[in-house]
Amino acid sequence: VKTVCFLNMGISYLSQFAVNACKDAGQQGLAGQVGFFGKISMLLCSVPLLQTLWETMSSLLQKGG
Repeated sequence: VKTVCFLNMGISYLSQFAVNACKDAGQQGLAGQVGFFGKISMLLCSVPLLQTLWETMSSLLQKGG
């Protein structure tokens, strides 16, 4: 869990830095694309964590019912 959080923090900082650099250079369209790519990257890095959460929830629901 800690690894995913640190990885997402790193992606967030780097993508925000790149977005700000693009905006400073007057490239608003590129800044939007870089920001979107950063968000998608964080989502993809979180997939294993979300999968584990989903499996845990489904096992709890099966035991409870």
